[in-house]
Amino acid sequence: MIEIILIFGLAAVLYKLLGSTKKTEEKLSDIVVEDENDKTENEKEKVGSFDGYLGKANRLFGAGAYRNAEKMFIEAIKINHGDFRAYKGLSKIYLKQENDEDAIASLEKVCQLNPDDDVSHNNLGLLYFKQKDFYKAKGAYEKAIALDKTKYTRHINLALTLKEMGDLEKATSVLEGCQKIEMKKDALLMLIEISSKLGDEKRKLETYKKLLSIDPDNKEAKRELARAE
Repeated sequence: MIEIILIFGLAAVLYKLLGSTKKTEEKLSDIVVEDENDKTENEKEKVGSFDGYLGKANRLFGAGAYRNAEKMFIEAIKINHGDFRAYKGLSKIYLKQENDEDAIASLEKVCQLNPDDDVSHNNLGLLYFKQKDFYKAKGAYEKAIALDKTKYTRHINLALTLKEMGDLEKATSVLEGCQKIEMKKDALLMLIEISSKLGDEKRKLETYKKLLSIDPDNKEAKRELARAE
């Protein structure tokens, strides 16, 4: 699954590609609308070439040829470093390879260029959490949830992050919200654990009852509820 051999790190590539274009970006920053008819023939060729590299890269990725796919995505970025799709393609390669550093760099670029990409925000959260950068993980999960509140796993991951940060009250609130999306065992067990740490016996017993409603044979829930009678 893991293919670690890379030509160069994404951070170095981005530095080379973006460093020389800073002045140009500053000059063009005031442009809001661009008419397709205003483009020169050379610019149209660049767009086509970008799409050509992107298409080839995606085909190579689908075939599992990650090293060659990486080359094609980078060629696409050289032509148009303002299109998030090539960076997202790179992020998929690096996630497959478990190359966390370059995956984070590419996903951060995706989120900069396309801030409404909830999946990329969520993936950033997973990687930040893996690196124990809980503050950044929290921010990434919150952005993903703000864009799409229906994904249960994002809420549970945010709760887990808050728990690691020691913010048990907020983690409790997030876990209560999880139940409105779907009643699942992992959220209930975490809520029981946090309620115990907070000394909230009432919430703990209420959560045991909910656990028993979806897992009637749960011995721990039966034991704790019997003890409380």
